[in-house]
Amino acid sequence: RALLKILHAISDNPYPSGELVQQIVREHGLARRQVLNWFALRRHRHMVRAEIQGVPTWRFRSEVL
Repeated sequence: RALLKILHAISDNPYPSGELVQQIVREHGLARRQVLNWFALRRHRHMVRAEIQGVPTWRFRSEVL
């Protein structure tokens, strides 16, 4: 659930920074690869790249439909 909150917070650019990944690794005891894979799967399953007012951005599928 904590990762979902982070994903929603950075939904405009759902690629976490290296610093954010390291913070998640420390706080949740996960491997770096686990965190990166989790974000990649969420982008693939739940997000689409959309153009809003001519600017490419990421949105959750439920927001676009």
